[in-house]
This record gives sequence, structure tokens and C-alpha cells, in this order.
Amino acid sequence: MSTGNRRTATLVGSALLLGVAADIVARTLPERLSLTVWIGLSLLVGFLLVRFRVVSVPRASFLLAGAALLFAIGIAGRDAEALGVLDLLAALSLIVLAAPRSMPARLGAAGVIDYARAAIHSAASSLAGLVPAAVMDVDWRAVPVNRRSRTLGAALAGLALVVPVLLIFGSLLAQADPLFERALRSLLIVNLDWLLPHVATIGVATWLVAGFLRWGFVGRPYEGPLVPTSGRIGFPAIGAAIGAVAVLFLAFVAVEARYMFAGESLVRSLTGMSYAEYARRGFFELTWVTGLSVPLLLLADWLLDRSDIRGVRAFRGISATVILLLAVILGSAFFRMRLYVSAYGQTELRLYVTAFMLLLAAALLWFALTVLRGHRERFATGVFVLALLTLAGLNLVNPDAMIARTNLARAGDARFDAGYLTSLSADALPVIEAALPGLPAGTRCAVSRGLARRWDARHAGSAWSLSRARATDAVARARAGEERGCT
Repeated sequence: MSTGNRRTATLVGSALLLGVAADIVARTLPERLSLTVWIGLSLLVGFLLVRFRVVSVPRASFLLAGAALLFAIGIAGRDAEALGVLDLLAALSLIVLAAPRSMPARLGAAGVIDYARAAIHSAASSLAGLVPAAVMDVDWRAVPVNRRSRTLGAALAGLALVVPVLLIFGSLLAQADPLFERALRSLLIVNLDWLLPHVATIGVATWLVAGFLRWGFVGRPYEGPLVPTSGRIGFPAIGAAIGAVAVLFLAFVAVEARYMFAGESLVRSLTGMSYAEYARRGFFELTWVTGLSVPLLLLADWLLDRSDIRGVRAFRGISATVILLLAVILGSAFFRMRLYVSAYGQTELRLYVTAFMLLLAAALLWFALTVLRGHRERFATGVFVLALLTLAGLNLVNPDAMIARTNLARAGDARFDAGYLTSLSADALPVIEAALPGLPAGTRCAVSRGLARRWDARHAGSAWSLSRARATDAVARARAGEERGCT
């Protein structure tokens, strides 16, 4: 067997092993823990492939794989669903970047195009599965073939084609006649209702992993973007567009200057809205404006003709003005968010939007330090690292516990929502349980009853996370409190 065929067979065998592992962990472990364990096994298989020199990776791949493992642990560590989804996306993104086919020679100089290319190509290659390996990588002339193996191969190919047809037709005929269904089941050695889900899980997982391994480790390493690093549009066109945006932002700031950070009485007299209505109306829209402006500035910088030195300097001056105005707008959005939380309490959406605003503020500063100083190649990687640090910070601070702590501090308020408090994940249970004795009697009973309904035996056992495992005693104490002091 040739070296290329041996490597392809090893990668396909590794994919099959991970496919079987996916089926085992999915059916024996809770959902969150199964994801963590399977990602850990995938990283272990990747390490063994490197260790036995089946494939080779740069040193930075080990750092990225280690970070992916930390976020994978976070999936089972916290119970909040939104945080788990973000941790899963971060772990998968880091695994993709650890592959040589997606990692530029200088990871710190990777641009937006590099990251977009890695995401699109890895997804497409995973969906392609075994087809590229069978068509492009296997040297079929080097595979030893004799008359018996040729006959066996033809028979297997025929079975592969006819089995799906037999399964479909047999299922339809069995549904049409109960006697035929009974006869068909008596003839089958295995229970298809049991077998098919296992085959489907193993087949899909093997197909996707084989496609990714083939794309990530076979072929030439990534060398650079396939598009030019800058455009050829002169400053007059780019400057007019960004200048118009700057004028619009300046007009908004000028109109809102009197009450952007004003008190309740001034807001009411100038706008006719209550303080809460004023806060609620703007923060999502202002956050969207800031979030869309950064890609717009980055695109304008990429399209700008670099040969015009004066035009480049003028563009950077206008961009700096836009950045300053965006900072003021983002500050207004943050201020409005604080007002709204103080009036109506904290929620998951408001907390994650606040975290996103902090990330945008850091991205604006990083834009000024890199793009506006002629180092745009450092911007994308810096923002990616900032996003990972923000997500890591959310895992550390425990968002649902923060929400519970904020809302419990205003438990005496008429707008206190006990129902939302008890709908939080198990991450918030220790905070809620610790605060129960100090709550007013009516609020304490409402929260205790809500916790008892939320965390009954069926619901508590439907999933697993480290937070749920630690919160068992808190749920028991809350249920006991309800039985003792509430009617």
C-alpha cells in the first residue's frame, strides 16, 4: 500500500472510530457531557495522529486545541443554554483554526478573509465527506486487485445500492399491511428500530469527521488569501461615503446631546417619554449601529487606493472621527441599558447584549490601534481573541448567577418577577437559595414554589451539567422551605 493510501486509510479509520464514539457517548451520557467528552476524544485522536506522524501540524495548533478543550469543558460546566451554545461554537472554531489548511503562516496576521475562508471551506469539506478522499487521494492503481476481490467489491457495491431501496420499500409495505409487517419482523435477525438510529449516528459522524480530517490535514498548508489585499477605489468616493456616515452620526449626537446622559425629569420634559421608555427604545438599535459600522469601516479601508498617501491620511482622519462618534453612541446605549435594568431588572438578553457592547468597545479601540495605524492585518485576529476572552469571562462570572443576584437585590420592588427568576438555569440556584431566608414572606413562597415546579424530579434528571450536580442540595432546601412555611 502506498504512503498516500495508508494515510487516507488511517484518517478514514480515525473518522470511523470517532463516529462509533459519537454513538456511544450520545446514548450513554447526558447531552452536554456527551459533547464535552466527544470533543475531548476528537482532540485526543488528533494528538495521536500527530504523535505517530500520520499528519503534521504547527506548534500553534496545540495552543488552539488546548483552548478548544477549555471551552468544551465549559459546555458541561455551566447550565445556561446560551452560554453552552457559545462555548460549542468557540470550541469548533478553534478546532477548525488548528488545522494546517486553515492556519496562515502568521496566525496573528490572519484577516477577515482568512477566517471566512476557513469557515466556508471546512463546512463544505465536512459535508463532502469521503468523496474527495476517494476521488482525489486514493491511488486505486496501487490497491492490489485479483479476481476474488473484484467480485467481492462488485457484490458489496450492489448491496450498497440496493439496501436503501429495500429499506424504503419494505417500510412502506410494512405500514400498508400489519400481517406483512409481522412476517417481515420475524424474518429479520436484528431489530431495525434499534439498529437504524445507531447506523445513522455512526454514518453521519464518520462522514463529517472524515471530510474535515481530509480537508484539514491533506494537501498544501494555507499560504494566504486568494484576493488582493487592497482595492483601487480613490479617496473621493470612499471619503464621501464615510464622510456622509460621520455627518449622520454627528447629527444624532448633536440632537441627543441635551439628554443623552440626562436625568429623568429632563428626559421626560424633552421627549415626553418615561425614563424606562427612553431607555428601552434605543439600546438595541444603537448597539446594531455600532456593530455594523466596524465592518463598514474595515471594508472601506480595504477598498481604498493605497497609492494616494494624502487620501489615506484623510481617510484615517475621517475614520477616527467616526470611531469617536461611535464611542459616544455606544456609551449612550450602555447608559440606556443600565437605566432599563434598574427599572425592570436583568435578563439573559440584556446581559449578553451588554457583554457584546463591551466587546464592541474593545473592538473600536483595537481598530484605532491597528487599522488606523496601517496594521489592518492584525485586526481580525485581535477581535477573535477579544471575543474568546469575553466568552471566557462570561464562563467565569456565571451570567445566570449575576442575573439572579441583580434581580434579588430589588426583590421588594413591585416589578420583581419571581417567575423569571425561577426559570433561570441551575447556575443561579446557589445564589437564589442563599437569598431565600432574607426575602419577604410572599416573595419567598413564590420563589420556593417556582423552584419546586421548575426542578421537579423529571426535569432535574433530563440533563446534566456540573452546575446541576452541585445544585441538588439547594433544590432540596428550597423545596423543604416551601413545604414548611408556604401555603
